[in-house]
Amino acid sequence: MLEKHLQKLNISKKDAEVYIFCLKQVQTNPTNIVRSLHIPRSTVYTCLEHLEKNDLIGYRIKGRRKYLFALSPKKAFAHFIRKKKEKIRGEEKNIQKILKDIQLLPRKSVSQSESFSYFEDKAGILYVIDKILKEKKDIFWIGSLSVLLSEIGEDELYKKMTLNRLKQNTTSYAITDRNILSNKKIGEQIGTFRQYAFLKKEGDSPGLMVICGSLTAIFSKKGKRVKVIVIEDTLISQMMLFIFQNLWDSLKK
Repeated sequence: MLEKHLQKLNISKKDAEVYIFCLKQVQTNPTNIVRSLHIPRSTVYTCLEHLEKNDLIGYRIKGRRKYLFALSPKKAFAHFIRKKKEKIRGEEKNIQKILKDIQLLPRKSVSQSESFSYFEDKAGILYVIDKILKEKKDIFWIGSLSVLLSEIGEDELYKKMTLNRLKQNTTSYAITDRNILSNKKIGEQIGTFRQYAFLKKEGDSPGLMVICGSLTAIFSKKGKRVKVIVIEDTLISQMMLFIFQNLWDSLKK
C-alpha cells in the first residue's frame, strides 16, 4: 500500500521501492540495494538521485565510506509538500501572464474571407495600428477618437503610433469632434503631419472609422467594450475615402 501511495505523489515505482528499502535500514549503500532488490546499479543510482532531489534521503560519511539513509519521513514530506506548493504558485503566476498575453493576441472571426477580421478590446486596436504603420500611407479618420483613447490611452498611442509616423512622414487627417484638442500629445494640429476638420454637431460619437491604403477599420464602443471590424479590401477603402474627401471638403469651406 505504501508503494501505491508514493506513486500517487508522482514518485516512480522503482524510486518507491528504493525509498522503502532505505526506510527499513538504519543506513545502507547502493551495493546493498542492488543485491537486495535485484535492480541494475545504474537504475539504483538514478533512483537515489531522484530521492535526494526530493529531500527524502541523505548521506553521511564514515571513514572512507559513504552511506545513505532515509531522512525523517515527517520532516521530509513536509518539505516535499512545501516544494510542491511553491511550484504550483509559480505555475499559477506563469499561467496568469500567459492569459494576459493571450488577451492581446488578435482574434479573427469565423469568417472564411481573409479580407475581414473581427476583434475585441485592445487587441484589435493594436492590430490596426500595426497594419497602418505597415501601409506607410496617409491616414483618414472619421468619428470620435475618444473611442480609441478609451482603450489604449494618449501616452501609449503616442509611443506606438505617433513617434513611428514621424519617421514615415505621413499625414493624418481626422474628421472628429473638438474634444480631441484637450489631448495635448495628439490634439495639436501640426502642419502636414496632423490635420483636423471638426464636426458641426458636438458630442462624442460611439464609433470611429479609419482608412489607410487598402485598410478600413471600424471601431464601435458599447459600455466599456470596444469592438473592431477590419476590412482589407482596396475597392472598399477607395469608396470610403471618396466619402471622406467629400465630407472633408464640405467642412473646410
